[in-house]
Amino acid sequence: MEVNTRQYIYHWRPEQLSTWGASFTPDDHGGVWSLFYEKDRLSEAWTKATRLYDDDQLQGIIYLKCSTAFEKEGGERYLRGLILFSCGPSLNEELILSYGRNILKKMGYRRGVDTNYNKIRFSASVQGTETSNYKYSLPI
Repeated sequence: MEVNTRQYIYHWRPEQLSTWGASFTPDDHGGVWSLFYEKDRLSEAWTKATRLYDDDQLQGIIYLKCSTAFEKEGGERYLRGLILFSCGPSLNEELILSYGRNILKKMGYRRGVDTNYNKIRFSASVQGTETSNYKYSLPI
């Protein structure tokens, strides 16, 4: 992925965003499934994720967000990239877990190839901002 002046890039369809808030309450703004990739695999994974999203194969996903090769002050770069799959409502555990299982299946995400982690995690948003509070996880 090329160095970018923005830390993240987004991918969505306007009709998805227009219905986004309809299924949420003031106490539940949804959240994100996080998939980490080594930087040399990130572009390929991002292309796959956006294609799956555009082909309606990522059930329940409202939008995608991807870290770039953004340089922090002083020229430092992040070692891994991240793709976030936004969905909700986060209080519906069965639904959120089904979205996560579908992401794993469709992305073909594998431990030892795409990541060294042994699970993916869902972070619930609080008042519209992402938190580090992991609400759910699925084994890889």
